[in-house]
Formats: sequence, structure tokens, C-alpha cells
Amino acid sequence: MPFPDCPSFNFKLVSGRDVKRCISAITSKAVGIDDISASMVIPILDVILPHITNLMNLSLLSKSFPSLWKNAFILPLPKVPNPTSLSQFRPISILPFLSKVLERLVFEQFSSFLSNNDLLNPLQSGFRPGHSTVSALIKVTDDIRSNIDKQHVTVLALLDFSNAFNTVDFDLLLGILHTLNVSPAVTSWFESYLKGRKQCVRTDSESSTWCPVLAGVPQGGVLSPLLFSLFINILANKLTSLYHLYADDLQLYTSAPPENLNSAVSLINTNLEIISKWVKSFGLLLNPTKSQAIVFGSSRMLRKIDFATAMRVRVSCSIEVAPNSPSPEYSHS
Repeated sequence: MPFPDCPSFNFKLVSGRDVKRCISAITSKAVGIDDISASMVIPILDVILPHITNLMNLSLLSKSFPSLWKNAFILPLPKVPNPTSLSQFRPISILPFLSKVLERLVFEQFSSFLSNNDLLNPLQSGFRPGHSTVSALIKVTDDIRSNIDKQHVTVLALLDFSNAFNTVDFDLLLGILHTLNVSPAVTSWFESYLKGRKQCVRTDSESSTWCPVLAGVPQGGVLSPLLFSLFINILANKLTSLYHLYADDLQLYTSAPPENLNSAVSLINTNLEIISKWVKSFGLLLNPTKSQAIVFGSSRMLRKIDFATAMRVRVSCSIEVAPNSPSPEYSHS
């Protein structure tokens, strides 16, 4: 991958004002393994602020993330009233409060570097200042409406990656950071931040043994969404159809006159094959149960299409989707 034409990114030492601002911005009341909560820190912040600031700067200077702050409690919260299987629980990661403060300080510097040097994908709306689900929806909807004005139909494939944040390979992510002209010192800090983590499942009365975390950006971490966005942007650079991203949700789409629907589906299938090869190489998985395909267009344009004979949207990871409107049909091959 080519290096960007910009100065190398290095950390700047933080001030007490920076630390105080980041502490005020964290609203979580959860207590991590160090038993230090926001309600303990904030009342005496004026007294201990210099010491917290020194601690944060020491981490940046030593290229090391504190080991204790890498340990997370995992709380299994039920998704349904009476869960009967593990899949019906949502794991919530509880990280130490001060670790989030350090992450937020790094996030501010790193995201500013990425934004100032145009290194963030403009078609990624997830977890970025000035972007949201609304901006993602407006972009895709406006493109579809514009195609309707041209008397075209739009083939849209909506893809979801399984457990995506937890499957990111550490070394691949560090390699990506290197290609963004992140200095060796900062890369070493991120390596310390990612590696050596542990977690245990905790309920009201019991805890499991501690287990090492061998992949993935830390769940609940302030930096995690940004790091994942950089990771998946490698895939986005390979796509030849229109697309939009919101974190790990990917929308592929292209348009064509109704009589050329198969050519549009063929282009989508080509990009789905690119995605299929990429996820196999980079260790991610597509979630077939949450992936869909649909054709958008005016009622007059859609009546010109014989969906029974139309080419199907296919992915080699066992997804076969028959585009339809307004209700797509799904089958697994």
C-alpha cells in the first residue's frame, strides 16, 4: 500500500485541561477491574488531576498501555425475556474508567491526524464527527432517487459481517497503521494497546477464569470503532461498484435501465466475489442471515422486470439472494 504524502504521526503530550475535558466527556458509570469509577475520581479531580495527567503522558512516552487496564469483565445481558441459549445473550465489555480516558486522549489526536490528511474514507459514516446513520441514509437514498429520475433501477446488496470487531487480526491492523505513516513509536503503543488483553465472564454471583483475547479491537473501547474503520477501508478500496459503510455494515449498489438489470446484478456479483475473497484473507465472515438484496425503482420501471428469470445476486460464502420488490426472497445454497 502506498504511503500518504503527509508528516508522520506522533503523540503530543497532553495537558491537565485535556485530561479534564476527556473525563467530563465519559458518561459511563461502570466500574472495571481496578474498582475506580467516575464517581470516585470527579469529586477529587482538582487534587489528583496532575497525577492522572502524568500517568497518561507516561503511557504515551513509554509506548506502553497499562497492563491492568487491558483486563475486561464481560457481562452477558439477555436479548430476550427468557433466554435459553448463548446466542440470546449480548456480551457487554466493562473496561476501567481511566483506560477510557487514555483512549479518548489518543482518539482526539489520531482522528485529527486522519481528518487533516484526508485519510478517512468519505463513504464511511460510522463513529465519525459530522457523520451518522442519518448521513449514511441520506447518501444512499439520494443516489437511489437520482437513479429513479434517470429511469433506472438500483440493485442494492446490504451486507453484515459476523462478529466483525472481534475478528480483526492484530498484525494486519498494525500493518495498516504503518501504511498510514504512523510513527514506529505510536505503532508500538498501539501494539501494546491491542495485545496482551484478557477477559472473564462475570455474573452477579460468579466469574469465569481469565482467558486471553487473541484477536479483535477491544469491545467497548473508545478507539475500537475508528481502528475497525481503518481496517475495513482496505476492502472498500478494492470495490468497483458504488458503496457506503457504517462501521461493519456495507451497502453495495449500482443502477441500470430495467432491460439491463442483469448487467447491474453482474457488477454487484463481481464485487461480492471481491468481498468474499477479502474476508477469507483478512479473517472476517459475512453473516448470511442479515445480508439482503433488493431492487429499487419506480413502479413503472419495476413492472418491466421479470424477477422470476432475473439473474440472482450471489456470494460464494453460501448466500444466494433473489432480488425482488418490495419483498425479496432468500435462499441458501
